[in-house]
Amino acid sequence: MRDEEHRARDRESLKRRRWRSDDFTVVVPLYGHPRFFANRKELKHLKANVLVAMDVTESVMRDFALQLVAEGWQVVCTTMHRPNPPLLIRFALESGQVTTTYVVRVDADTRPLEDIGRYIARIEEDGADVCSAKVHVADPRRQAQKMQALEYRMAMLSRHFRPC
Repeated sequence: MRDEEHRARDRESLKRRRWRSDDFTVVVPLYGHPRFFANRKELKHLKANVLVAMDVTESVMRDFALQLVAEGWQVVCTTMHRPNPPLLIRFALESGQVTTTYVVRVDADTRPLEDIGRYIARIEEDGADVCSAKVHVADPRRQAQKMQALEYRMAMLSRHFRPC
């Protein structure tokens, strides 16, 4: 009788398990030049969940911000002096445009290997507060990008991630 109860509980747990969640915002800090948003095509299917936090001090960045908005991306702009990713993330969070439970930072030149929604479903299930996902440099062409890609691959060897 006890085994049947366990099996019934396991079946019920599987029914409740969510394989994907949309309760997340991907914040992409962008500054310097539009070419640094190399992973835009990789995030296109998540466009509704992506918030690009960008510095628009330069006219090329202002034009690019307008282009992103026209393409349907969510954008929050600033003209801060010497922007950096932590400041842009903070600016995005304080903008009021992030209304989800989970926030995922993805650098403008990197992309996740798996569906972020699957990561979030597992995070929700596990009740984790902080997580780290494996990432890779998008299309490394120049020597510096290739070195960064190698650095990322080495760093990712130490990261544990779900989903399986």
